[in-house]
Amino acid sequence: MRDDMDELLVERPRWGSGHPNWPARRRRARERVAVGQGTWDDLPLREAPAPRGERHWPEENLNPLMRFLRSRCGRSWDAVYGELRTGLDVRSPIQLHIFEHLWQFVARYVELRPEGVWRLPEGIRPGYLMRADGRSFFVHPRSGRLLAVPRRRVHPPPPSRDHHRGPDGALYARHEGVWWRVEVARLPQQVPPLRLFDVVLQATATPENAATRVALYGAPGLYGTSRVPLNRAALRAAGLWRR
Repeated sequence: MRDDMDELLVERPRWGSGHPNWPARRRRARERVAVGQGTWDDLPLREAPAPRGERHWPEENLNPLMRFLRSRCGRSWDAVYGELRTGLDVRSPIQLHIFEHLWQFVARYVELRPEGVWRLPEGIRPGYLMRADGRSFFVHPRSGRLLAVPRRRVHPPPPSRDHHRGPDGALYARHEGVWWRVEVARLPQQVPPLRLFDVVLQATATPENAATRVALYGAPGLYGTSRVPLNRAALRAAGLWRR
């Protein structure tokens, strides 16, 4: 750890501290004009408070602390914490401020679940699912090592089935969010192939849309010959309501 870690984190000029107080300056300017013109009595007795805005920014620079924690990932947390305590003196209010930020980013007590790492009720912001934002670390409950919150693998949703066989044996196909009761026929095997029109796709059945027709009808080599849209009652009867 760098010897000047405390200086990098908290001992730097505060951004915006030199910004002028514009509401006060405008009020004093109006008062000077009123004195020169003799219109002091026309000034309002009260003025609306100045809008609250961020004219000053905090002086903390937490990037060195983040880099230090990332460089120590995989090591024992006791060793990492001991290194911090060796380089920083908690009796100094400025250096003690670093440890206040440390507990914001490092969760010492966590629970590992299939959906991710959950912070247990202790410290700052307890009881929530920690996210892999580059600023979240935790101590492994079994190995005691400092680790960064891993990125969760986002599995793609399973492909929705766009075809369905009803209780009466009828075939239903969903195209562009609409369910249809369809009649299908098999494409004849001849060369050159016939250009047959698919009424569900509203296009000619070609090899380019063969995969779409398989998703609609559940088997290759089929095309739609007729279609009827389903109303709410028909959807309930076919078991497709809210599907």
